[in-house]
Amino acid sequence: MGEVAVDFGTSNTVIARVNETTGRAETISLPGITLPWEYQIEPGGPRHVVHVTPTVIHYAEDRTLIGNQVVEPGLVEHAWTMRWMKPSIARGVGKRRKTGQGHKGPSEAGEDFLKLLINYASDRISPAEDSFTFTAPVEAFETFQEWLLRITESLGIRRVRLLDEPTAAIFGYQGTVRKDDRFQVFDFGGGTLDCSVVRLDLGAAHDRKAVQIGTAGDDLGGMSIDLWLAGDFASRHDLDDFAKRELEALILRQAEAVKIALSEPNRFDAEMAVVDTCGRRPRLLRTVYLRECQACLGTRDNSRPAGDGCLGCVLKKNQFLARVEETVDRALENAAIKAGLRRSDLTKVTVTGGTSLMPCIRRYLEQKFPGKVEYDHPFDSVVRGACQGASRRSYDTTIPSKAAATGKSTILSPSSSWETITRQLRPRW
Repeated sequence: MGEVAVDFGTSNTVIARVNETTGRAETISLPGITLPWEYQIEPGGPRHVVHVTPTVIHYAEDRTLIGNQVVEPGLVEHAWTMRWMKPSIARGVGKRRKTGQGHKGPSEAGEDFLKLLINYASDRISPAEDSFTFTAPVEAFETFQEWLLRITESLGIRRVRLLDEPTAAIFGYQGTVRKDDRFQVFDFGGGTLDCSVVRLDLGAAHDRKAVQIGTAGDDLGGMSIDLWLAGDFASRHDLDDFAKRELEALILRQAEAVKIALSEPNRFDAEMAVVDTCGRRPRLLRTVYLRECQACLGTRDNSRPAGDGCLGCVLKKNQFLARVEETVDRALENAAIKAGLRRSDLTKVTVTGGTSLMPCIRRYLEQKFPGKVEYDHPFDSVVRGACQGASRRSYDTTIPSKAAATGKSTILSPSSSWETITRQLRPRW
């Protein structure tokens, strides 16, 4: 029996399992499904690899594809592909879309995605034997609890828990916490920016440990940057509307690659190249993007090499950092109003989400919260924390299953192992 954690994310989903030899959480690689995200925190520092599954599902007429099965053949923008399911589930949005397999809603698409993903991982994890911890946004905890219950029942998962994401992120960095600790969780992923000032209720009888003191968010993320870069590239090469539509998927993938490359601590430029096949003759469209230039940094010399683009200028034009700062400040202001908390009262700022790796974001956070920013595991802090929380027995819960109807259920005992007992359980929701 092992500990498994699943972080169902807006852009990417991660499955991790505790290595019984080392005691550390390791993300699971699934050939053809997952993508290896390699990143470096500091110049000259170690390189980290996290295996993620893009949270996309494509309903073809004869088969259903997920993750890299959708990304690799360029089906992400296809009319039968669904993504961004998580925010829709959290908000209770049920609008259905036509696919090759009939009309599908976000809840159904998310359920199909998770079922397929866990089934693909069946040679690495066991629904019948392993203990599963799923993470959920604290503001939609009950919604996700009910939704996940249906999924885990159909998969035959016998031991399952739910942990709120801010708590998991904190466990992923801290391991242990004190009752008077206060954290800001800075979650900047592909689709949204979420800032939560929280304290942990370590005595809570359920797994919604994080008590939100102040929160704020913005529909700003890595995809926003991809779209801005793609628009800048199209404008530089005078693409007409037809060419933009035809080349959209390719340009967006190239824009994402440039964004990721310029998030490396020792990369200062990256090339974006696309072959335009819309005219009589194919032509190579090429632009080198600088991470930053004198213009966006506000120095005296406002020049840059002719023909080169600049990511920093694109971000400045779209008020990127201004929106980030406004969101962080709004969360702090809400915490001050609700609980009298000051910025100096924060114990740590824990960072999660790939967009938080951007150098301008790192610089901003380190200036805003000097000495308090934790930056070791931005891609997998949530899933690592879920694994660590489970292995440390930091929390205790049961999501009631169909077994309750027969009088049998599996719960987590306060001891170091799972115990199967027979008793009638009353659902907690």
